[in-house]
Amino acid sequence: MSRRVPLCVHSLKYNQIVGTGGIGSGIFFRLEGNHTLGRNESRLGELVPYKDFCKLHIILHYISVLLGSGQNRDFTSYAVGRVGSDDIGRQMIARMQEAGINTEGVEETAHASTLFSVCFQYPDSTGGISLLPTVQVVWYPVKT
Repeated sequence: MSRRVPLCVHSLKYNQIVGTGGIGSGIFFRLEGNHTLGRNESRLGELVPYKDFCKLHIILHYISVLLGSGQNRDFTSYAVGRVGSDDIGRQMIARMQEAGINTEGVEETAHASTLFSVCFQYPDSTGGISLLPTVQVVWYPVKT
């Protein structure tokens, strides 16, 4: 990832941001035919080289790169969430760190896999997302 020169942050009202929520990845398929994909239907499609990321990662990435989080002490981005103890989770943490996001608040869990989505796009550029099971909805008992 190439680093950009950050915007001037000295005039900002805040010097940090904390993001909570989904952290994960996904793949894109370009489907053949514009008719709606049926519930039990298989359809020819092409796996395209685009990547999908969950909202926490997307939003913090842009803010972090634009404001130079991690490059200086003037602005810091913090991510708070969970990923699975899997390759995708470790890749997501590494990508966020590359963008300057502080990931100390991101926990790994062995109880679920990292969020993963399969996105599809029709030839007319409309599309949808199918989310696979998520670590964000796992309930843990409170230790007292």
